[in-house]
Parts: sequence; structure tokens; C-alpha cells
Amino acid sequence: MHIQEKSEFESIFEELADHFQEIINEGHTGVIWALAEGCKRICTKQGPFFNKILKGLNCLEPEERQSSMIRCIAKMQKFEDISKEEDLQKTKLNLHGTLILQILLDFNKPIKIVNALLQMESKELKSLFSNTMGSHIVDSYVKSTFVGEKSREKLIWKMKGTYQDLASTKYGSRSFEAIWNSAGLKHKMGILDELCCKEGLWSHSEHGKIIANKIHLSLYKRSKEEWKNSFNSIDKVKEFLEEIKK
Repeated sequence: MHIQEKSEFESIFEELADHFQEIINEGHTGVIWALAEGCKRICTKQGPFFNKILKGLNCLEPEERQSSMIRCIAKMQKFEDISKEEDLQKTKLNLHGTLILQILLDFNKPIKIVNALLQMESKELKSLFSNTMGSHIVDSYVKSTFVGEKSREKLIWKMKGTYQDLASTKYGSRSFEAIWNSAGLKHKMGILDELCCKEGLWSHSEHGKIIANKIHLSLYKRSKEEWKNSFNSIDKVKEFLEEIKK
């Protein structure tokens, strides 16, 4: 949907707004995704879009159903059709649904979708972030201009206890890197401390080896002080390169 005029887009949105459930039932989820893209690009109807997609998936009311919004949107299935017991890592998610979740995190006020993610159990989030499509949601979460620093920190703490599992799988390691790159020194050291426990269980896997090298795990185990100095040096180089780009 390449409409540039706000009034024209809003007119189309209003025409479709009350038909989200029908559109989803017919399997035309690309239409919903295109509307989400338009809301983001033109900066309009973002609140109404959020309410309409929840309503279309039967997870707007009663309010307690909203705790399942991530699963509903990721699968583009109505509340009554989802199973909270289903392993999100192994299940097939809906491409447009996962793209919509990413877009919602880039809306001007993504607090409800942020809270919904943070209210999920760590195990459930780990499964979502280890899914081929779900792994991209983390990128949007940590990079969004509208997701605050405190919310990013809450996610880092929320994932405590899952980092070894994330680092050891193909798509989980993508999510691990996204979280790692957004973390400050204190949080990085906390993650490293966790990874050092029972290291062999994850760091000898194909993807675990790559992560271990990237985060200089062996150096950290040898000397935390040397690792900190190395980390600070890398930060200074990044700052220097950023200055050059300006």
C-alpha cells in the first residue's frame, strides 16, 4: 500500500476497520499487514489499528484476554483457537502476524504490546525468540525509538536463565545477539556470568561456538578486568566511527 496522502489512507482504513475479523477469516492477512505499514509510515490511526486487530482476533475484551495478544497476533488466530501449551519455537507462525508485531513496536505508543511481551513467561518468550519468524521481533523491540531504555532493561532481566538455550540454537542465537548488542556493560557481565555456568552444555554447539567467540567468553573467564578493558576499547572505536559518519 503506497498511498502517501493521509486523508486517502484514513478513508481506506475506515472502510476496512470493522472488517478485520472477516479479512483474517478469509486468510487475507497481507491486507492487515499493509494497513499496519501505512499506519506506521503516515503516523495515523495507530491506536485504532491496535484495537481493531485485537477485536478481530477476539482478544480485546474481556481485558484478561489481552495477555494472549502476542500468541494471537503471531499466529493470526482468534483467542479461542490458540493453545497456551503449544511450543512457539516449533509451531508455524504467521508471517504477516510476526511482521505486524514488529510494526506495532515501532508505533508511537507501543506500551501495551511491550507490556504484553514482558508479561509472558520467560520460557514462552525463549520459545518465541527461537522461532525462525519470532526471532525478528527482538530486533524491533531493542531498536525501536519508542521502546524506552527501562523496557529494554526489563527484557534483559526477563530473559535471565534462558541465555544458554538462546545462544545454542540458530534462531535463538539471532535473538541473543540482538539483546546482547542492546545491553550495557553491567547487563553484559550478568549475561556472561550466566553463560559461564555449565558452559559445555551450550558453547560446544555450532551456534554456541560462534556466540562464545563474538562475546569473547574465554577472555572473560580468564580475566574480567581484561574483558572490561577490551569492551571499553571496542566502544571507543564504535564512537569514533559514528563521529566519522556524521
